[in-house]
Amino acid sequence: MGIAYLYQGREDKLTALEELWADTGFNAENTAYIGDDLPDLAAIRAVTFGATVNGGHQFVRQHADWCTSRQAGQGAGREFCEIILAAQNKLDAIWAEYL
Repeated sequence: MGIAYLYQGREDKLTALEELWADTGFNAENTAYIGDDLPDLAAIRAVTFGATVNGGHQFVRQHADWCTSRQAGQGAGREFCEIILAAQNKLDAIWAEYL
C-alpha cells in the first residue's frame, strides 16, 4: 500500500499527528483526519477537514466538519477518501480507469 508513516497504539492522537507533521512537513492546513471517539476529537478539531463516522461518539459528531453515512468497518473510510478526491476533482478520473 505504500504506507510510509504509521503511528500505532497512541492515545493522544493530536500529539501523534503533530509528530507526523514534523516528520513530513505537512501541517493542519493540508490535513484531513477521521476518527470516531473522544481521543480523536482534538485532532479532528485541529485539521482543515475533520470527520467522523456514522455511529461515532455523539460529542465527536457535534464537533466534526462532516460525518460519513456509513458505519466504521462498512465503507466509511472509502466514503471519506472519495469525498476528498471528489473535492479535488480527481474522483471521476479514477473511476474512468475502470470503464
